Amino acid sequence: MTFSNLAFLFTKSQLHCNSFQQCYENAQLQFTQGHLQEAELSLTNAADAINYTMSMVLLNRATIRGMQGNIDGALKDAYKIIDITPLLPEAYLCAGALLTFDQRLTDALRLYQAGIQKITSFVRSNKNNNNYDEKKLLELCQTMNDLQLEVDTINGHIFKKLPQEIMSRIIKMLSYRERLLCAATCRRWRSQLYNSLTKTMWHNLDFVESLDLETLNLQLAHVMDHPEHIRRILLSSRCDAQMTFRLLQFLTRCTRVEVLGM
Repeated sequence: MTFSNLAFLFTKSQLHCNSFQQCYENAQLQFTQGHLQEAELSLTNAADAINYTMSMVLLNRATIRGMQGNIDGALKDAYKIIDITPLLPEAYLCAGALLTFDQRLTDALRLYQAGIQKITSFVRSNKNNNNYDEKKLLELCQTMNDLQLEVDTINGHIFKKLPQEIMSRIIKMLSYRERLLCAATCRRWRSQLYNSLTKTMWHNLDFVESLDLETLNLQLAHVMDHPEHIRRILLSSRCDAQMTFRLLQFLTRCTRVEVLGM
């Protein structure tokens, strides 16, 4: 990959300068008329417009800096875009592309994941708000998936080259924290390491507020194979009939529970 490959990041999107000016002038008029709520809304819209404009400027500067080999400067701009407009998929696409170019693949994956989580959380909690680009969000998801496959392929070669016995010995030498960090690297490592963690990982289960049946089933799926290792269960969530029945089914298999809190 060469510096010129970063050119796709350069955007020709229209800036919102006129929108900012109009909103700002509206706010001044509304303020003089005593319409404070309307003035506040106009200024909020003005701030959003100027933030978007600044983000587009920084995005293009980050692209140019990256194409000139100034990756640190480009990343500085990209991270600033994320701070200014955290719901802008282009911000994460830009920073992720720069990190990938710099061979920091794991950092790029984490950034993509954080961006997708932040944007989708906003979308779920603001269903009537269209203040995001769905196509760019899908592009961000696809980019993350493509990079995940690349990382899985790279990391998978380690397991293919080393005999299973040697890999098992290496895993046993890692601390609990180190195993968790390695498990977060890619799917293949997670699958390999999860088997070594399962028997010692799930000693305490806390079922917290706002727990639904689907989430409960997902949580229980992780521990159903080794319920005998669970020592403490805390139930702080209100359960309906289905959830209560599901939990009772599970509790009958936890033969070594020492503490059960309600």
